[in-house]
Amino acid sequence: MPSPNSLPKNDTEAYRRWRAFIKPARAQTYSPTEILNLLGVTTETGHRLDSPTHASQTSYCFTEVPGSAVFAGNSKWLQMALSNSNVHLVFTDQQSVDALGITPDKPTIVSTKAGEWFHRLHNLAIHKHCYDSRDPSPFVSPSAKVDSTAIIRGPVFLDHNVEVGPYSIISGPTYIGPNTRIEELATLGTRGLFAKQIEGQLEAFEYYGGLTVGPNSHIHARANVAAAPHFQNCTTIGSDVSIGISSNVGHDCQIGNNCTIASTACICGRVVIGENSWIGAGSIVSEGCEISNNARIRIGSVVIGDVPSYGDVSGNFAIPHTANLKAYVKNNGHSQLKSKVQTKGK
Repeated sequence: MPSPNSLPKNDTEAYRRWRAFIKPARAQTYSPTEILNLLGVTTETGHRLDSPTHASQTSYCFTEVPGSAVFAGNSKWLQMALSNSNVHLVFTDQQSVDALGITPDKPTIVSTKAGEWFHRLHNLAIHKHCYDSRDPSPFVSPSAKVDSTAIIRGPVFLDHNVEVGPYSIISGPTYIGPNTRIEELATLGTRGLFAKQIEGQLEAFEYYGGLTVGPNSHIHARANVAAAPHFQNCTTIGSDVSIGISSNVGHDCQIGNNCTIASTACICGRVVIGENSWIGAGSIVSEGCEISNNARIRIGSVVIGDVPSYGDVSGNFAIPHTANLKAYVKNNGHSQLKSKVQTKGK
């Protein structure tokens, strides 16, 4: 399985510039007390808030970035946050603490408004004060071909022989690996896939993360691939990946090498897809699912759970494909299935 935010490895100028941009040096941090003051709030309950541990950005409970502040909305995520050494500050509620049945051993802000406070902290973009400034200029390899109607916005890094088709829009931070082809009207590095009610008003969740696309991949016409919202996090598309016409890949997804995402498929946020997997046309994969290596998601499937290696599922909701075939034969008769197979073979 691909690891979160893994980056394609090469030694090109575009890649070196990308690495320097996406992984800057940290210069400042905030203590739990300073963060509460920044938010202008007083916690109802807190644990170890006088700890010398400081935070410098927001992220997820499974983050690989040291110095992260995270939100744990249930006991499962709280356990993950408390056991992750990269997490330096946790926002959660008393119900999650009680359900876990332990006293948090790291700085933890406990409140019924923990989710709102974390959202506000995220949108304050504390990382902009904690990390060295970066050059936001794009870099396009001399061998890359960008159509005159395409739009490159912000820190976009295009490697050798990348082709960008008409009217496509690529928003940074984004790295596109060598020999990758992007067809017309594709949108990469998009933002704004979710929002939250803050004090009765809908407030967008700002995006500070990026997108990486590995070498030899093909992004077809009108496909959309979203960026990751958290700083130093990336939606990652591996090498030799095909993303079909009008398909959608959500924030923080990790797509392994040699995968095919067929036309109009919708891959929701934080989905992990292992290598050599095939996602059929019109399929929907629900948020946070893990599709292991060599899996097959049949056309039009709705997947709401994990799929094991070499799994083959179909249906709404998706179950093993052989079970669907048996149910079809039972309900419709063997003769109808045989007739469909024979017709298909003509």
